[in-house]
Amino acid sequence: MQCPLESLIHDYRLALAESDTAARYCSVATVDGQQASTRTVVLRDITTLGPMIFINDSSPKWPVLMAGGSEVLLFWPSQMRQYRLRGTWQVLGEDEMLEHWQNKPDAAKLLDHLYQRLPQSSTLTSAAQLREELDGLRQRFAGTDIPFVGNARGVVLAVDYLESWCAAADGVHQRRLYRRLNGDWLSEPLVP
Repeated sequence: MQCPLESLIHDYRLALAESDTAARYCSVATVDGQQASTRTVVLRDITTLGPMIFINDSSPKWPVLMAGGSEVLLFWPSQMRQYRLRGTWQVLGEDEMLEHWQNKPDAAKLLDHLYQRLPQSSTLTSAAQLREELDGLRQRFAGTDIPFVGNARGVVLAVDYLESWCAAADGVHQRRLYRRLNGDWLSEPLVP
């Protein structure tokens, strides 16, 4: 049996090649002691382990992700294909983050610096405050490379549960569940 992550990577690359507007994003759902929460985040890559995202450790989602109990949803309208993924989040090492930092957009780098003073999802006094804070950081780093900041994190979901769904013209959609057990993938078709 082909590893389902190989199919996932193939479909991801196809979505990118087709300029699917959803290809560079994923939804991350978490559950903490109080409620469920879903947010859309930038999908940085899909590795042989699973999806890679960058977050900031000041984000309220950071401790929830590290505690487990999350799911990633990928949906590519160009293919009418969806993947639901579960597993364990693996934190990227600082050397690997430094490498990725070079390709990170300046706006995202500035936000990582901002999060040192204003944690992600904290309340602003006004909409203008965010622009003022970012303008101050732009001036501070003008003419230089924006330095790496340690609260910028990258994580990869080491997938052990993968459910695929693909729309069918006749309405009988294809669903399949893959679970990793002792290093091997088990596969079962599901009722759509």
